[in-house]
Amino acid sequence: MANSLTISPISNSLSNALVERNNINYNIEALRGFAAIFVVWHHVIVFTRMVDPGFSPTGIFAYGPSGHFCVLLFFILSGYVIGISNKKPMTWSTSGLYVKKRIVRLYPVFLLTLLLTVLVTEEHFTWKEICGNALFLQGFFLPAINPIAWSLQYELLYYALFVLISSNKINPSILAIISFVVAVCNYLFYPYIKFPIITSLSYGLVFWLLGLIISQLSALKNQEKISYQTLLGCLFLVLCITQFNLFDTLLHRIVNALHTTGTFLGVTEFFKIAITNFDIADAPMSFLIICVFVNNGKYNFNLYLKILLIISSINLIYVGKHLRQGDLDLTMYVMPTIFLIFAMICVFIRNSWLEHIGKKIIQAGIWLGSISYGVYMVHYPIMLLLNRIKVFSGSQITFAVRVVILFALVLLLSYLLEKVIQPRIKNYFLPQQSVK
Repeated sequence: MANSLTISPISNSLSNALVERNNINYNIEALRGFAAIFVVWHHVIVFTRMVDPGFSPTGIFAYGPSGHFCVLLFFILSGYVIGISNKKPMTWSTSGLYVKKRIVRLYPVFLLTLLLTVLVTEEHFTWKEICGNALFLQGFFLPAINPIAWSLQYELLYYALFVLISSNKINPSILAIISFVVAVCNYLFYPYIKFPIITSLSYGLVFWLLGLIISQLSALKNQEKISYQTLLGCLFLVLCITQFNLFDTLLHRIVNALHTTGTFLGVTEFFKIAITNFDIADAPMSFLIICVFVNNGKYNFNLYLKILLIISSINLIYVGKHLRQGDLDLTMYVMPTIFLIFAMICVFIRNSWLEHIGKKIIQAGIWLGSISYGVYMVHYPIMLLLNRIKVFSGSQITFAVRVVILFALVLLLSYLLEKVIQPRIKNYFLPQQSVK
């Protein structure tokens, strides 16, 4: 999430299917941008009555996409960007600049949004807790002031690990397998080994390493002409992934057959169990979606996407069955079913109008991607602020207006953080990098 690149405003040069600078595919930035927006949408729904203290949507409008899946996408995107930006094996002399660049990129926005959260929240935090959060100790030893930052802590560990991976030329595929085995074994030995966070961190590392693997695949440089409507179809797939991920369905059935829960019983601290055994079922889908956006024609990922969509559509049988029986959970399945149908139309039916619409949407997403880190970090304190405003609340209209205000403020503050404040900080601490 935190690797969002600063790019210039959208221009006619973006008419090319693949726009690159510093070897970065900006279609990836579009995916990151929309994923950040989907996280905000998700939190508007799951943090009940937070945007509007007097109203929460019901029925099909109470559906929100899987923000957690989007965070897993961020992990893969993070590994991809780090890999594509640091192709040469790292040495102790170059690792210092790498660490400095990561700190300059991440910390200012993190600290400013942390302070904003302290200012707007109704909770009281001690100086010890504030300073501890500023040092990324939340979750480990202290309560989290901005709980959204949990993924940032995970990524910091992976950034540090990358120095060892790169300098020792460790194969990320082998390391991903080892990390997966560690995650599973740590779960199996619980409660004899009472560190559930090892499983969570290990699974997170698997996703991050998938991004590193994709960066190596993209070095083969065998791009085919990208289809914008296919990318649009992937975005629709993200919106319905929870209900139509057959891998998740199969994993749940396997766990049930083994007469286990797949979870750490008695552990309630989210930070320690943020990424679970069941989340690994999202790996194939998230990996493939990002591979399609990266656009390496050598492996024909578009074909695999079509196969995966056909497999995912098997769950439509479940939807049809329960719809006829009258016991379908409309909140959970109406909107996702529509999104899946849109995804299949975009991927399977070639249409110039769809291609044009897809192109416009992806180009808008590229700009969103350039401020996505700010969007991710700042939306929570803004939601807290809206929750403290009790007037103009309690109806569908007030909720809709508040959501519009939320997104407007999120985009505005994210722009200030990413396009105004962050570049000045970078110019001060990394003047040569800024000029370059």
